[in-house]
Amino acid sequence: MLKGLSIVRAKGREYVYAWRGGPRLTAPIGTPEFMRQYNEAIAKRKALPAADTIAGLILEYRASKAFRDLALASRKDHERAFPHILKEFGPAPVAIFNDPRIRKDIRKWHEGFAKDRQADKLLGSLSRLLSFAVQDGYLTVNPALQVPNRYAREPDPAPVSEADLAKVLEHKDTPASVALACRLMARSGLARADAATLLWSHVKQDRIDKRRVKSKQRARPPMTPELSEALAAMPRKNGVLTVLTNENGKPWTSADALGKAISAAFRAVGVDHTSHDLRATYACFLMGKGATDEEVAEALGWSLKTVRHVRRHYVDDEAIFQGRIAKFATKQEQ
Repeated sequence: MLKGLSIVRAKGREYVYAWRGGPRLTAPIGTPEFMRQYNEAIAKRKALPAADTIAGLILEYRASKAFRDLALASRKDHERAFPHILKEFGPAPVAIFNDPRIRKDIRKWHEGFAKDRQADKLLGSLSRLLSFAVQDGYLTVNPALQVPNRYAREPDPAPVSEADLAKVLEHKDTPASVALACRLMARSGLARADAATLLWSHVKQDRIDKRRVKSKQRARPPMTPELSEALAAMPRKNGVLTVLTNENGKPWTSADALGKAISAAFRAVGVDHTSHDLRATYACFLMGKGATDEEVAEALGWSLKTVRHVRRHYVDDEAIFQGRIAKFATKQEQ
């Protein structure tokens, strides 16, 4: 009976850990090798940072269900941020983050990074960590929430027009793999992480049915003729399960790699868009098919406010403008 030993039983098997959230002990319980593994784990635990420091808080957060329940992409983002947080705040007691003056230190740290997007991601990871501390009673407030982001991109999506989409698809320098990805995303509304991990098994007769990478909700774009044609154009490689492949016929290494390739293709034809804007293209595509705002919001996982913004600025305005052109043309003919 070792103090703190954690035993988990699942699917008829027993897994033993030195403590809850601690390292797994693989040797049979009671054997000399088991005791060696246990004592080694305890010795390493004593060398860990104090739990009441930021370094200790990071270890506790990593072992928590809250962290395990995050999407894989989010966990990777936080893991990339933790070394930066440790370097700046690691030895600091968690309790000092209750002092409002700590916001100045957070702001200076945030301002110290060269790139706005990177700085905001690191700030977001620190804020998530401090929110965990608030939930567990270590803190009463999260001071990182009061530090504004640096990246000032327009929050509402701007769709790629059908004319600009055609430019990218037909340009001689656009890699075939990128053109296929753009076409698929513009006709399915899939985010780049979902498009990069889309398997042929997700493609059904009447829809695509895939769990989203980040939100864990299901993406179910209907199988319109345009989507069916986009999928039919995809080359199917033996042994490759993903719908999209890179120029080497292999699955994309990451969603970021796919996103960068799409952005580069847009820049090559003088179009200022990213892969994210292809989702708004799909929203306009659905609206053109007669979909309601509620149907578009459900298909994309957007708020009604965002959908209405797209309709008002990119669908209704265009229809009004085209109507005026027709009206003036008629007057000139008279």
